[in-house]
Amino acid sequence: MLCEATWFGVSCFGVFFDFVGSCNDTDCFYPARYETCGEEAFDADIAGNGVVFASVISVLVTTVAAICATTIEHYTGSEHTLLPRALRKKSSPQAERERQGKVDIWRNVLDRLILAFADQQLITGFALLTGAWIQLSRKPAVLSGTDIGRALWPYYWMPSSSFALVVFLCCGSSSAHLACLLVLRNYFVEHKITARVRIALFVLFSLFLTATIALTSSFTAYFLAMVGYVYASTDKYSETSLRIAQAFVFLIPMLSMVWIFWICSLQLLPGRCVSWKKWLSSKIVDPLRQKIGLTWLWHKLTCWMGVGYRKRLTRWVKGTFWTLLLGDPVLVFALQIVLATLSVVWTLLQRFAAPPPPGHYDKFLEYDEPANRLCSLRIAAGGYDAWSFGQTLPMFLLALPVLSAWETYIEERQNLRKGLGIYRSSLSQVMPESEQEFSLIPRGDSASHIRSDSEGLLSPSAVAFSPRPTYHDATDTSYQGWTSHLTTGDRPILRDTFHRLPSETYIS
Repeated sequence: MLCEATWFGVSCFGVFFDFVGSCNDTDCFYPARYETCGEEAFDADIAGNGVVFASVISVLVTTVAAICATTIEHYTGSEHTLLPRALRKKSSPQAERERQGKVDIWRNVLDRLILAFADQQLITGFALLTGAWIQLSRKPAVLSGTDIGRALWPYYWMPSSSFALVVFLCCGSSSAHLACLLVLRNYFVEHKITARVRIALFVLFSLFLTATIALTSSFTAYFLAMVGYVYASTDKYSETSLRIAQAFVFLIPMLSMVWIFWICSLQLLPGRCVSWKKWLSSKIVDPLRQKIGLTWLWHKLTCWMGVGYRKRLTRWVKGTFWTLLLGDPVLVFALQIVLATLSVVWTLLQRFAAPPPPGHYDKFLEYDEPANRLCSLRIAAGGYDAWSFGQTLPMFLLALPVLSAWETYIEERQNLRKGLGIYRSSLSQVMPESEQEFSLIPRGDSASHIRSDSEGLLSPSAVAFSPRPTYHDATDTSYQGWTSHLTTGDRPILRDTFHRLPSETYIS
């Protein structure tokens, strides 16, 4: 196991363990953050089982729902799908409209579920970060030694096991929330006011989380190679070496998060992204390319690779440059899914992993330390992780988004039932009842015909009832013609029902 020692703990592949115990300079070199590995080192409001399980379940459900919604968009042939277009099967517009009618209700239910979970994660993220900073100010580190203050890096005061857990929880919430925003782009186009509020809240949360990550060493283990290179090229204990290593550990996580949030935010503003690309290309990229003068390079590449391969290389370089600078919806969505999955893994490891044996980290500590000085949240929990009200409440709050989605499903079915009733009454105005025949289009391949006086209502296994009438004297069989007698309130419901029917059964 690869580990790195900080002044207050050991970070093993990103999982942080605290130093505890009372010792003096003769017993140990590294100072302790807490006296004992118990209640003092365990914050049940942050690291309790209920909080951790609820956060993990919320991230997983939101991520799976976002993937399902994207799959539905891809299945219906939507132009805004987040899956690669190469995976799409070619089909006629008529077939795409029919598939759209089959899954329209379920997509609306998924949208409501995703939106509710995304809002819950955003508010929970604010609460976790705020609570972590408040608790951090109440638990100062216990220092030992006379010269530690001079050599101590400022960000080493920040991390602890609970604080690192908050960082991982918020990273998972942020990634899942971003995936949801990408899936709900069409929803935000229709609801611009609420979209602006949500984007503003997300920007604030991103800045809060970025500052938290930059000021902690929770991710220090990911940059061991970089810090090791700095130490190898300079004097390990010189002031310059410490400052350079501190800059690497401080800036790289912050810049990485800024880049991720930047390319994700641009995907929510597609029009602005296109205009910025045109402006950057005309004002900066093209003049800079002409000033540098790379004509000689293109000639050499043409002679070496040929015209065809050189053009392919040029397109690939340009595409990679603009993708890294402005992002791409497919790439950003895949990145958020991967980051959400990794965040869940690190969250569970941070909460339930045991500290490594002394033999695995002695070579990184470089000083002889007592074997029982490492404290993990698993050990610190002890009997303090009982399922109290504060732990059961987050689990029950998971039911709120599910209830919201269920309510949306009921409303969609009721509107469709009402629309079908209006549909029949409107149809009876232009044709005899004996000539009305409806076709039940189930989710399978088979279909059965029923009379219009049957129940004729949608069920989860059915898609729509579409009329196949035979007109004799009716001169206007269009939607506008045979709905002219309806009230203003009934027309939107009927219009939605009419457009949900399979395209080959439309009245024309």
